[in-house]
Amino acid sequence: MTLIQTLFIVAFIISLFIVIKRAKKYKQRTGTYGPFKMYLSSICLYMVAVVNFIVLSFELLGIGSWMLTITLLVLGAYFTKYLSDEDKKRYVS
Repeated sequence: MTLIQTLFIVAFIISLFIVIKRAKKYKQRTGTYGPFKMYLSSICLYMVAVVNFIVLSFELLGIGSWMLTITLLVLGAYFTKYLSDEDKKRYVS
């Protein structure tokens, strides 16, 4: 594996821990993890990273990978409307 692939994997694992930590903090605050739709935005964006990592690692560039990436990005953007209010306030000034 190259250095960039190794750095990607490390950054990916660290960001997963951060998302899990935020979910646990949300559960402590509200008593529940919240609806599944709230996490679909993060799942779709993580899938974009995984798909592109696999595509670039195995040199499988093509229209299929582009379409899958665009579809996951659109779904990730769509499901941002299900984020909790505190998550939305963090990004809006």
